[in-house]
Amino acid sequence: MRIVSIERSPPGGTGKVVRVERPRRGLRILRDRWDVPHVYGKTRADGEFGAAYASAEDRYVFMEQLRGAGRIVALDVPGIDPFALATSGRQFVPTEATEQD
Repeated sequence: MRIVSIERSPPGGTGKVVRVERPRRGLRILRDRWDVPHVYGKTRADGEFGAAYASAEDRYVFMEQLRGAGRIVALDVPGIDPFALATSGRQFVPTEATEQD
């Protein structure tokens, strides 16, 4: 993600503000009707935190999907390719035997 410019006003003309988030003091994240985040912070650190917050919120499902693949790598489960599992959209459900190891 790259921050191109800093604006002082809400998104102009192109999208109506649908949702406003304030994850911490000094930071506003406005979402337009296409769910595009517009991050406004009082300081550069606020803007960077807001960009990371919006990215994490948008990619939650993908990160949740990768958690199972991460467990497979850590457990070294034979016969299962962690990358193929992560990109297939399937969930990894460990058995009791796997959990005991």
